[in-house]
Order: sequence, then structure tokens, then C-alpha cells
Amino acid sequence: MRMSSSTFYPVRMAAAALLFAGCNGSPSALAPSSLAQSAHRVVSYHSILLPTAVIPRRFARAAQERPQIPIDMRRRTELLYLSYILELNGGDGAWSIPHLTFAYAIKHGLSIPEGECSKTSRGTFWVADSGLDELLEFDYGGKRPVKTLSTGVDEPSGCSVDPASGNVAAAIISNDVVLVWSKGSGTPTTYTTPLRSNYFAGYDDRGDLFVDGLDGSEAFGLAELPKGGSSFELVTLDESIEFPGNVQWDGSYLAIGDQEANVVYQVSCSGTGCSTHGSTMLDGASDCVQFWIRKGTLACAEAGNGDAALWHYPAGGSPYSSTQPAAEPLGSVIVAK
Repeated sequence: MRMSSSTFYPVRMAAAALLFAGCNGSPSALAPSSLAQSAHRVVSYHSILLPTAVIPRRFARAAQERPQIPIDMRRRTELLYLSYILELNGGDGAWSIPHLTFAYAIKHGLSIPEGECSKTSRGTFWVADSGLDELLEFDYGGKRPVKTLSTGVDEPSGCSVDPASGNVAAAIISNDVVLVWSKGSGTPTTYTTPLRSNYFAGYDDRGDLFVDGLDGSEAFGLAELPKGGSSFELVTLDESIEFPGNVQWDGSYLAIGDQEANVVYQVSCSGTGCSTHGSTMLDGASDCVQFWIRKGTLACAEAGNGDAALWHYPAGGSPYSSTQPAAEPLGSVIVAK
């Protein structure tokens, strides 16, 4: 399954995809199905691959007037990592911030890479690969994984690292399971959530773990595992979200994305309820699958446009930089040395 709202997995020919689907695993469904992609793709519905031809849909950013890049950002040594799906293989690539100049590609050890995460956005990052049923850790600038965590037969689509404890969590899109590795090693603890499919995971500043996804009626759902707790609890949000996006602590609030609306909400949670304090509109975005926030910048992999862009956060508006990878991006994370 793929976490993109587009639910499309590119292949050379639909017939070839059907022929080899059993050998390569089913693509994931990490994005909603309303967005159009390039022709000759395969849509996944409950692990059944169906060929479809759709009309390309692009957003012409060249015509937009972009904000200027902040002076302090011009001196950074950060890289934006993007996971992507290309034909029957997946990969990851690095682009320098803020101009998004291509740096290098990661192809070793990846199959269907989706969501990404980092403990402190420095040094290392993780990639959730639903094709391999693994989380893979990479060093900044590295091309091969330095650590691998197996999810068994479960398909991970998102991940999060608790900065305080070092615990690593994986959201499983293929069922209602969330896996947590203590200090990122050993055998994971298995938790079940009130959701049918878990898309993204995010720790807050107190060590509480939140996951979003779809419930049994295909509606958005949000669940919380309180720090030290033994089970997930369903929590309510005072905002209507069309399709689950990333979940990340932004330093002040829990940021929750809506892939369909291309907006990120800033919320605070208490008990079983969450209240919205603000929102960030991502102008020009189309299916912002996974965003990542670091030091006043929000990066997002856009499956709808087939590109990635940077916005000021929490201001939003028009992006100040963008790039178009060679394939459809799904996950994103900003990492510094």
C-alpha cells in the first residue's frame, strides 16, 4: 500500500505491472485517489492492482511570484531527503537547502520507501519502506543504511523518533498496528490502535505518541499513546481533515497535515481532545503527502505535482524554492550535519 492520496504506482506498462505484481509486492496507498497522475499507472484497492489511464495534472509554479530566501538560510548545510517511487523500484535522494540543488541519490537497500523521520533533524534519519517491511537508518551524506529494523510482515508508511528516549515508532498502513522499538533497537513492542490503517506517527515534547490514519468507515482518525501508557486512545480534533497527512511536533504545537486540502494545522491536545490554534496554507501544492518542519521551513513531497517545495513556516503562502525529482516523491525530511 502507498500513503499518497493519489494511490497510483507508476510502471512502464499496466500489463507489465499486473504480470509482475506478485513478485514485487503491492504498491501502497498513502495518498487519496482524487488526484490525476501520468498515464499507464496502477491503482491499488485492498491489495488488488487495477490498470488505469489518467490525465496529467501539474501546477505551473514558474508563473508564481516567490518570496525571497531568508539570509540566514543561505548559509545552512542542510539536505532535504525525498523518498520516491520510480517504475518497479524506489529510491531516496538529497537536495541542498535552500536552493534545492541535487546532491546525490540513495538506491541501495530500498524498495518502496515512503515516510521519513529524524530524531533531531541532525546526523541521521530513518526511511519507512513498505516494500521491504523495514525501517532503515541512514547517516547524513550516507548512501547505505547503518541500521535496519524489521516490521515482520507489516507495511510501515510513517515513523517518528522520540528525542528524549530515543524510541523509534513505525505506523503500519496495512493494519491497525504501531510498533515501538525502545531506544531504536531490539524487539519492538506491538500496539493496536482504534484505526483501520495507520499512516503517520509523531511524538510530542512530552513523549506522547500520536498516529493518524483511516478508521473503519474510511474517515480520518487520530489516536494517542500517552507516555508510559499501554494502549492507544482515540482523540477528537476540532478541525475536519479530508485525508491524513504527517504528524510532527513543531516546537510549540503538534502539526497535523491534510493531504487533500494541502494545509497543516497547529494543535494542542489535552485528555481525549485536540484544539486548533492556527493553520498553514501551502499555496500551489497538490497532494502534500509528507511534510517536514525545521527552523522556520516546511518542506513537502508533493505526489500531485510530482515535485517538492519549501515554504516559510508557519506563514505558508507561496513556496520560496522547489525542485522536480525524476519520480513521484512521497516522504521528506530535512537533516543537518
